[in-house]
Amino acid sequence: MLETRRAAFKEIAAEIGPEQDAVEGLLLRLGGRNVHRYMAINMLAASVPASALASIEADPSVVQIAPIETHSAQLNISVPSLGAPSFWSAGYTGSGQSVAVLDSGVTTSHPAFVGKQIVSRFFLTGQHGPLLR
Repeated sequence: MLETRRAAFKEIAAEIGPEQDAVEGLLLRLGGRNVHRYMAINMLAASVPASALASIEADPSVVQIAPIETHSAQLNISVPSLGAPSFWSAGYTGSGQSVAVLDSGVTTSHPAFVGKQIVSRFFLTGQHGPLLR
C-alpha cells in the first residue's frame, strides 16, 4: 500500500509540477512570499500583496483565489455550550489532568497552548513506517 501511495504522489507531482512552477513564479514576481505547494492537489498557498490580486486572478492558470481565514476561539460561546460552568461549580476544574487531542490540524503555536507541554505523535504507520512523510 505504501508503494502504491508513493507511486500515486509521484505521478500527481509530475502532472501538476509544471503548473505549480508557473504559478509560483508568478506569485514571487508579484511580491508573494511563504509559498506552500500542496502535494496531492494542484493548489498553492501564499502571502501576497493586495495590489497583486487582480494580476493573479487574470492569469489563465489560476482558477480561484480564496483568503486563508484565521479563526479564534469564541470562549463566550463555546464554554457555555459545552456546559463547563456546571462542572466548574461542582468543583470539577480539570486541574492535574492530561488531555489528548487526536487531530491532524492542531496549531501548537496557538496562544491557548502557551506554557503547556505539547507531545506530538504520528500514529498512522504501515509495515515500513509512516504512510506519508
